[in-house]
Amino acid sequence: MKQLTDLFHKCFYNGLTFDCNGSKGTICIYSINDYGDVKIITYGSLKKWSLGKPEDELNRMHQEVDTFIESHYVKESAI
Repeated sequence: MKQLTDLFHKCFYNGLTFDCNGSKGTICIYSINDYGDVKIITYGSLKKWSLGKPEDELNRMHQEVDTFIESHYVKESAI
């Protein structure tokens, strides 16, 4: 699925951790700062699409990652 691949690449190129658990069917995207603090950016399920179609769920996750990236770079550039 292209949306899933695109989401992985977006995370990789922006230094975010993309964790896909095949046995549970979940995706968790998070950031770890220099102090070891973990911030979960988005979470979704591949097996139980309770919130809608897979495409809708992946679109939601893309939007949440985009929002995090935009706010992160704004904060970094203000320093």
